[in-house]
Amino acid sequence: MNTRKFTRVEISAVATIECHDRTISGEVTEISLRGLFIKTAVKLPVNQQVYVKARCLKKEFQFPATVIYEQEQGLGLKIDEINLPSFFHLRELIASKMEDPDAVIQETFIMADIITG
Repeated sequence: MNTRKFTRVEISAVATIECHDRTISGEVTEISLRGLFIKTAVKLPVNQQVYVKARCLKKEFQFPATVIYEQEQGLGLKIDEINLPSFFHLRELIASKMEDPDAVIQETFIMADIITG
Protein backbone atom coordinates (compact mmCIF):
# COMPACT_ATOMS: atom_id res chain seq x y z
CA MET A 1 0.00 0.00 0.00
CA ASN A 2 1.44 3.37 -1.05
CA THR A 3 0.98 6.02 1.63
CA ARG A 4 2.97 8.77 -0.09
CA LYS A 5 1.38 12.24 -0.19
CA PHE A 6 3.71 13.53 -2.91
CA THR A 7 4.18 12.31 -6.47
CA ARG A 8 7.58 10.71 -6.94
CA VAL A 9 9.21 10.82 -10.38
CA GLU A 10 12.23 9.05 -11.80
CA ILE A 11 15.20 11.20 -12.74
CA SER A 12 18.94 10.92 -13.14
CA ALA A 13 20.79 13.74 -11.42
CA VAL A 14 24.31 14.04 -10.05
CA ALA A 15 24.20 14.72 -6.32
CA THR A 16 26.44 15.27 -3.34
CA ILE A 17 25.55 14.67 0.28
CA GLU A 18 27.43 16.70 2.86
CA CYS A 19 27.58 15.07 6.26
CA HIS A 20 29.90 16.48 8.92
CA ASP A 21 33.29 16.75 7.18
CA ARG A 22 32.44 14.22 4.44
CA THR A 23 31.19 14.79 0.91
CA ILE A 24 29.47 11.75 -0.57
CA SER A 25 28.76 11.39 -4.28
CA GLY A 26 25.62 9.79 -5.60
CA GLU A 27 22.82 9.86 -8.14
CA VAL A 28 19.27 10.98 -7.47
CA THR A 29 17.05 8.32 -9.07
CA GLU A 30 13.66 9.33 -7.63
CA ILE A 31 12.43 12.64 -6.26
CA SER A 32 9.30 14.34 -4.95
CA LEU A 33 8.62 17.73 -3.41
CA ARG A 34 9.23 16.21 0.02
CA GLY A 35 11.90 13.54 -0.46
CA LEU A 36 14.31 11.68 -2.70
CA PHE A 37 16.31 8.50 -3.17
CA ILE A 38 20.04 8.80 -3.77
CA LYS A 39 21.89 5.84 -5.18
CA THR A 40 25.20 5.55 -3.34
CA ALA A 41 27.39 2.85 -1.83
CA VAL A 42 27.90 4.91 1.34
CA LYS A 43 25.63 4.11 4.28
CA LEU A 44 24.46 6.66 6.82
CA PRO A 45 22.36 6.05 9.92
CA VAL A 46 18.63 6.75 9.98
CA ASN A 47 17.88 10.24 11.38
CA GLN A 48 21.28 11.55 10.24
CA GLN A 49 21.07 15.22 9.21
CA VAL A 50 22.69 15.95 5.81
CA TYR A 51 22.87 18.70 3.19
CA VAL A 52 22.04 17.74 -0.40
CA LYS A 53 23.12 19.46 -3.62
CA ALA A 54 21.85 18.14 -6.96
CA ARG A 55 21.90 19.27 -10.57
CA CYS A 56 19.47 18.28 -13.29
CA LEU A 57 18.66 19.94 -16.62
CA LYS A 58 21.12 22.78 -15.87
CA LYS A 59 19.20 23.62 -12.69
CA GLU A 60 20.60 23.21 -9.22
CA PHE A 61 18.68 22.61 -6.05
CA GLN A 62 19.99 22.25 -2.52
CA PHE A 63 18.49 21.68 0.89
CA PRO A 64 18.97 20.13 4.32
CA ALA A 65 17.51 16.65 4.64
CA THR A 66 17.25 13.72 7.02
CA VAL A 67 18.01 10.07 6.25
CA ILE A 68 14.73 8.19 6.73
CA TYR A 69 15.82 4.77 5.42
CA GLU A 70 18.77 2.98 3.90
CA GLN A 71 18.84 0.17 1.37
CA GLU A 72 21.65 -1.73 -0.26
CA GLN A 73 21.37 0.59 -3.30
CA GLY A 74 21.31 3.89 -1.42
CA LEU A 75 19.52 6.28 0.92
CA GLY A 76 15.98 7.60 1.26
CA LEU A 77 15.94 11.23 2.41
CA LYS A 78 13.23 13.60 3.64
CA ILE A 79 13.61 17.26 2.66
CA ASP A 80 13.60 19.28 5.89
CA GLU A 81 13.30 22.74 4.32
CA ILE A 82 13.95 24.30 0.93
CA ASN A 83 14.57 27.84 -0.31
CA LEU A 84 12.32 29.37 -2.98
CA PRO A 85 14.71 29.11 -5.97
CA SER A 86 15.44 25.45 -5.23
CA PHE A 87 11.74 24.75 -4.66
CA PHE A 88 10.75 26.32 -7.99
CA HIS A 89 13.43 24.33 -9.86
CA LEU A 90 12.33 21.13 -8.15
CA ARG A 91 8.63 21.76 -8.78
CA GLU A 92 9.33 22.52 -12.47
CA LEU A 93 11.37 19.33 -12.83
CA ILE A 94 8.67 17.18 -11.22
CA ALA A 95 5.86 18.78 -13.26
CA SER A 96 7.79 18.07 -16.48
CA LYS A 97 7.80 14.34 -15.64
CA MET A 98 4.15 14.02 -14.55
CA GLU A 99 1.18 12.94 -16.65
CA ASP A 100 -0.90 15.58 -14.87
CA PRO A 101 1.45 18.54 -14.23
CA ASP A 102 -1.35 20.46 -12.45
CA ALA A 103 -1.25 17.87 -9.66
CA VAL A 104 2.02 19.37 -8.47
CA ILE A 105 0.16 22.63 -7.71
CA GLN A 106 -1.95 20.84 -5.10
CA GLU A 107 1.20 19.35 -3.57
CA THR A 108 2.71 22.84 -3.39
CA PHE A 109 0.13 23.94 -0.80
CA ILE A 110 1.18 21.09 1.50
CA MET A 111 4.80 22.25 1.22
CA ALA A 112 4.22 25.80 2.48
CA ASP A 113 5.50 25.01 5.98
CA ILE A 114 9.02 24.07 4.85
CA ILE A 115 9.66 26.66 2.11
CA THR A 116 12.05 29.38 3.23
CA GLY A 117 12.73 32.80 1.69
